[in-house]
Amino acid sequence: MVASSVDLDELPQGFWLTWSSFNADKVMEYASPVTISALLPLFREHASMIKHALEVLRTATSFLNPGQTPIVTFDQPLYALAKGIQWNWPLSFGEKQFVVRMGGLHIEMAALKALGTFLKGSGWIEALTAASITTPGTAESFLTAGHVKRSRHAHEVTAATLHILQQRAYQAYKSLCGEDISFDEWCKKESSLKPHFRFWFLVKVKNDVCLN
Repeated sequence: MVASSVDLDELPQGFWLTWSSFNADKVMEYASPVTISALLPLFREHASMIKHALEVLRTATSFLNPGQTPIVTFDQPLYALAKGIQWNWPLSFGEKQFVVRMGGLHIEMAALKALGTFLKGSGWIEALTAASITTPGTAESFLTAGHVKRSRHAHEVTAATLHILQQRAYQAYKSLCGEDISFDEWCKKESSLKPHFRFWFLVKVKNDVCLN
């Protein structure tokens, strides 16, 4: 979709270019099942209150959905406290009794930070600056996901650009060599022969995982 829209002057109706519009259009085709949920009180950052909250949650979950393992979502500081409780009381609050996870925002921030660590020193910041996508200072903040929305946009642009360049190189390879090879096989072949290609291929794969 991205590659086919590069040379278009005007997008046709129903042609989604952004990730958010495309995913929203796909999600609307499916009916989400109705879930039974309950909103519990909010507590301060104290381990004893987190422990008490887990006990209350276990009771509420067993009442609403008997036999279901409670799934709890915490912000990052509270998540650390909850994991500490799980490790100290494995029989009562262990990973078999509770599924503890970070919220969607903190999961995305952790993924973007990991991707930024992978890209550090690769020339990615210089490429974004040279392409006038952003300023050098803002580009540096993408490595640590200082601003989630801007960092996500930078990685979306990177993923789209790498995809377009890969497709153009793939078509050029087929026209020059005349070899009937699939795109995935060609990527594996190029990755095994060219370390530079392999690095940016991995960047694209990691981008796809983070953005989806």
